[in-house]
Amino acid sequence: MKIQNTIKAIGPPPHVTPEKLNEKEGFIFKYGGVLHESRFKQMGAIILSFLTSPEYSLVEGFNSVRLKSFNFSVSAMWE
Repeated sequence: MKIQNTIKAIGPPPHVTPEKLNEKEGFIFKYGGVLHESRFKQMGAIILSFLTSPEYSLVEGFNSVRLKSFNFSVSAMWE
């Protein structure tokens, strides 16, 4: 019940900050709101593509997988 209260406290969109959006999205991913059993193989392929893409360095690929790039982009475009 504590997690539900935490999510409710974040509130509905539009979110005030990128951090609040990321916090809510983190709960959705953590508890399977996006990926289900049939999607894990697809997600593995996506992660592998980030790590092996010629457009990214290995560090950039890891940052993409860890959502650092996403967080940077959301913060830069938030306004």
